[in-house]
Amino acid sequence: MFFSLSYGKLLLSFSGNLIQELTVQSNITTILFTLALIINAVIFVVYRKKIILILKALFSQRSFSQLIREGKLLNERIVLLIIPVIFLLQTILLFTVLQFFFTDMVSNIQAYQLYLLLFVIVIAHYFIKIFLIFFHTVLFDQKQNRSYYYLYRLFYNYGNAVPIFFILPFSIFLNNKYLLLTYLIVFVFNFSFFAIRIFMLNIEKSNLFQFFVYFCTLEILPYLVIFKFFLRY
Repeated sequence: MFFSLSYGKLLLSFSGNLIQELTVQSNITTILFTLALIINAVIFVVYRKKIILILKALFSQRSFSQLIREGKLLNERIVLLIIPVIFLLQTILLFTVLQFFFTDMVSNIQAYQLYLLLFVIVIAHYFIKIFLIFFHTVLFDQKQNRSYYYLYRLFYNYGNAVPIFFILPFSIFLNNKYLLLTYLIVFVFNFSFFAIRIFMLNIEKSNLFQFFVYFCTLEILPYLVIFKFFLRY
């Protein structure tokens, strides 16, 4: 009898903690997703014409050239709104992937701690990529193309972020992790165009070796290392 009561209390305590943790996860996800949605809505209201060009620029040389003619995009305020959207959505996506597919790895980490850690990782990843582009263009004397590298990186990241608005809610609220796998199609599609744009940028200058060094070392290798890490885990 005593054992049954003790076990029952333990079970209720565990269930209560689990429900509380799930509630915290849901609340944080909802807040961050809503914030990203609001910022993105502001972008589309205030910069409707430009944001459409940005979404098309990775796939259309005409749209890219038009953005270049209109001025230095990287110095405009719209970029200061796009970057937080990218950070927020990438963080939510990583958090959801870990919760769905690598539960054991993050089971002992509180939701807010994991979110904070992932947010720091996403920001660090972004600025490391920016620094590596800077280093690459200095090393191979491609300073004249540096802004193009930055722009294609921005278009690629934002092009990866926007579909999260449509895929993630269905995956979370239907509790279907396999819906999340459809994002891989988007990622591969955008990554392919990103690779083509960087390739064309280098082939125009007859720098195919530089393209190989940049793309294999800075773009493909990190994903292979991460993939191998999770496979080993």
